[in-house]
Amino acid sequence: MTYRGGEQTIVIDKGTPIVALTKGAEDDLKPGAGVIVYTTGKDAGGAYEAAQVVVGRNGVNPPM
Repeated sequence: MTYRGGEQTIVIDKGTPIVALTKGAEDDLKPGAGVIVYTTGKDAGGAYEAAQVVVGRNGVNPPM
């Protein structure tokens, strides 16, 4: 990895899932799926409004 101020070699275990964020669909939201929800805050009624939802697929949960 090269970054401002240096460079470093990082070793990643073969069992580590490598993931990428892509657009999904409402069908991806299934019972038991791992999710991360980013909110814009609460609305007037006190409910959270989702700005972004990250959903795990194919047995991999969101890594954040």
